[in-house]
Amino acid sequence: MAARSRSTERSKDLRLACSSVDGVHGTKLELENFVNQHGVDVCLLSKTFLNTGQVFRLPIMSATVQTD
Repeated sequence: MAARSRSTERSKDLRLACSSVDGVHGTKLELENFVNQHGVDVCLLSKTFLNTGQVFRLPIMSATVQTD
């Protein structure tokens, strides 16, 4: 997983992270620790293996499943 900083003109740096996780349920704690440690604002996850209607929640974030 990688996090990088991106500046905007009017606000603080926006921290983005992107990862191919091969299933989020087994990496939930690791993901939460990474996001907290690096101050990530937006985290994009691929290969989550979630189906439509499944809920994935962390106290620090919300998730949307896109199936295309």
